[in-house]
Amino acid sequence: MAFTSYLMIHCRKATELGERRELEPLTFVEQAGLWFHTRMCKYCKAYLAQSEVIDEHLQERLGPPVDTEALEARILSGIER
Repeated sequence: MAFTSYLMIHCRKATELGERRELEPLTFVEQAGLWFHTRMCKYCKAYLAQSEVIDEHLQERLGPPVDTEALEARILSGIER
């Protein structure tokens, strides 16, 4: 009983974990809590699915991320001249 209550997370935490998993890996407990929550909450499941679609469309539209280190070096070399 204590294990399942440990995995029960609120919708706010589920959406936070869903967004954060795109940026960094989640711990096993966080992954399990998110999985468990989305099996019971159709609203969070729909939100996370829509969020993934939006992210995919933004990546297609914006292209690959810019290499900021190379850009910074180019700007700094232009300033030093």
